[in-house]
Amino acid sequence: MSGRIRAALIGVVMTVVVLIGAGSARADLLADKYGAFDTDDGWQVALYKTDEQLNRWPNLAATAFSREAFISMKAMARIGGKGSAPVLAGAVSAGIQIGCQIDVSSGMTIGTALNLGLNLGANGSLTISNPPAVTLGGNGGANAGVGPTISATLRPGTITSLTLDTKPLASAYGSTHLRELYVKTDGCGGYVSIRTFASVQVATPNANDSYSIFGDPTWL
Repeated sequence: MSGRIRAALIGVVMTVVVLIGAGSARADLLADKYGAFDTDDGWQVALYKTDEQLNRWPNLAATAFSREAFISMKAMARIGGKGSAPVLAGAVSAGIQIGCQIDVSSGMTIGTALNLGLNLGANGSLTISNPPAVTLGGNGGANAGVGPTISATLRPGTITSLTLDTKPLASAYGSTHLRELYVKTDGCGGYVSIRTFASVQVATPNANDSYSIFGDPTWL
């Protein structure tokens, strides 16, 4: 391959990378979700996921392999009816799932001759933060309270689930409302998918019941 052709190909590749990383902020309003069930003890439990909004932003570092967005959602649970045994405990949770299609953290090859030489670490990564900052930590599948920073490793072809907040039910109703939660992925190429969920757990002397509802999948 001549130097002129190679230079032209590199120019085309870098133009595509810049165009992928560029763009303007975009906000999506996602559909509300609802579900209900009866516990073995006869309690009627309703679960809602509402007010979901995903506000995408162009990456601050202008790279095609990092994504940034702000997400808001509300999870609510209500217990009604007349059960045969008292409710001892309950909780409502809100969470998020992230899917990374291609891991480019160890370098990305386009075609047979061009290597962008990226070195972003061993795996792709996910960071979720919500000021004020109080470190609660976290990893894939971790539970955390309203939190400042939750990190996880993203692996290609896998889905990472994180519970972002859990509110114990002190009465027949409880909710958790997450507003403008900052979400960032690094080292992921191709399609980065995102889906929220809400869960409820109810415990009586006789049984434990749990239930989850999921939002519509979208892209980050």
